Amino acid sequence: MNRNYVSFYEDEIIKRDVARIVSIQTNLTNVCPQHCIMCHKPEWAKIQTGRNAALDPIHTANELNSMPSLETIVLSGGDPMNYKHLQEYISAIKPKIKFGMFTTGLDNGINRYADLPLERFGYIR
Repeated sequence: MNRNYVSFYEDEIIKRDVARIVSIQTNLTNVCPQHCIMCHKPEWAKIQTGRNAALDPIHTANELNSMPSLETIVLSGGDPMNYKHLQEYISAIKPKIKFGMFTTGLDNGINRYADLPLERFGYIR
């Protein structure tokens, strides 16, 4: 498995909590249904396929759970509502960690909002 996308988490300074990271923003996927003129995400999604187009939910959750001071994860992308492993990812993150999310509000008609644990979110924008 190629894990280059989380290499900076593996830095011993971060794991020892010297940096005291309390919030982190993560791009779950480069997929987005919008084609905003100022955004290059649609091009990224075309070039990246398979594992390169989206984060592995369990590996990523484990890495974030290992950060001792982490309090908040901000989900972005592309659009996190188009990340097919969203529920699995949220469930794998420690319950004490809260979320924020930047989204277009569109989820390709899959209605991933229906089961979203809203009590874990400080905001969805």
